[in-house]
Amino acid sequence: MIPILKRVKVKLESAKLVKDTITMSLGQGFRLLIQAAYFVLIARTLGLHEYGAFVAICAMVGVLIPFTGIGGPSLLLKNVSREASLLGKYWGNGMLVVVVSGLIFTCALVVLGPLMSGIQLRAAILSIAISELLLARIAELASFAFTALGQMRNTALLNVLISLTRLGCVVVLSLVKPHPTVQQWCTAILCGSLITCAYSVWCISRLASVSIDLSVLRKELGDGAYFAVGAAAATFYNDIDKTMLARMSSLGATGIYGAAYRIVDTCMAPIKAMTAAAYAETFRRGAKGVEAAHKYALSLIRRAAWIGGGLFLLLFIGAPGLPFVIGSKFGPSVEALRWLAPLPFLRSWHYFLGDALSGAGLNATRTIIQVIVALVNIGLNLYFIRQWSWRGAAWTSLMCDGMLAVAFAVALNISKKRAPTRLIPDVTVPELSA
Repeated sequence: MIPILKRVKVKLESAKLVKDTITMSLGQGFRLLIQAAYFVLIARTLGLHEYGAFVAICAMVGVLIPFTGIGGPSLLLKNVSREASLLGKYWGNGMLVVVVSGLIFTCALVVLGPLMSGIQLRAAILSIAISELLLARIAELASFAFTALGQMRNTALLNVLISLTRLGCVVVLSLVKPHPTVQQWCTAILCGSLITCAYSVWCISRLASVSIDLSVLRKELGDGAYFAVGAAAATFYNDIDKTMLARMSSLGATGIYGAAYRIVDTCMAPIKAMTAAAYAETFRRGAKGVEAAHKYALSLIRRAAWIGGGLFLLLFIGAPGLPFVIGSKFGPSVEALRWLAPLPFLRSWHYFLGDALSGAGLNATRTIIQVIVALVNIGLNLYFIRQWSWRGAAWTSLMCDGMLAVAFAVALNISKKRAPTRLIPDVTVPELSA
């Protein structure tokens, strides 16, 4: 009888994952279309040079996004996915750290940003910094809260909303100003983020009473720092190349590479949806040990790798159509897109393997690997970008994503041999209605 019950349980869990993945995929699909719309609008309006400046600013701000909140969203998801009653405490702690760290990083970027990127647009940097380091991070915190509670529909809705509000503000701007500047685009994005942030705070306030527990915050600051540093390393090897291109090559090269990379990142929506849908369950499985987390990750990879392979073919074959969508000036982006086309397949492996390490309590190991790869990425870019401009950045991206997949796989296999399976009962998470 017990084997039958186990099979039923596995089928129910699989059905829930499929349902959650479909929900997140629909949300990511709508978000993809919305992002594509304002991406095309901005690229066509700004042109190659100014779009390169816009990409460089966003990449520079993006490097600091993971440090904002010091891992607060991941700590919230980790703890609330196991005990829903902790929502108010972790929401309050998360908000406090996001606001304090976000303000510090925003001020630092306004002062140091022009020196780092060579782009003397402080007002534009300020707008993007507030949007991404404060407002969008509060919305992200709310998104993680919904995920921890199993409310994937609300997670998907919030992810769509942040892109939809930005698109609305961008469209209004384009109607008022036929030829907006980079600063005006950044201001429109800021307005959209403000709307989503206000909605996020309102939603969570209906689910739990906000409280701040400084003792818990101090106790988990180290674990949160691991999440933050790991995510920051991931952002470094994903985005620092664009800032380096702007500084070491040209804004034209940054625009070529940035447009291709944006297409790849947008097409990652199905895999990101599966990652988001499975993230809370990864922590639950990880409570039983490395073996359980690794096994779960491999079951997800078997599905995600097919998606990643399909995206590779789609991007490689469909690349010539890119200039017809965003403008003839982006013709060189066709080659860049083909160089970057394997990224979805590589990421369909290391996304889930990395999450398995975090879920099994090996976040320090994951962080160390990510930091090493980030340093390798910077070193390779320093050489390759000088020699081959955006092509060097593309080669570096492929090598570093491959390194991550291999390193995570090796780390999991070593950890399985060292750590015994922990017999911890399943954790049930009650759903709260929004």
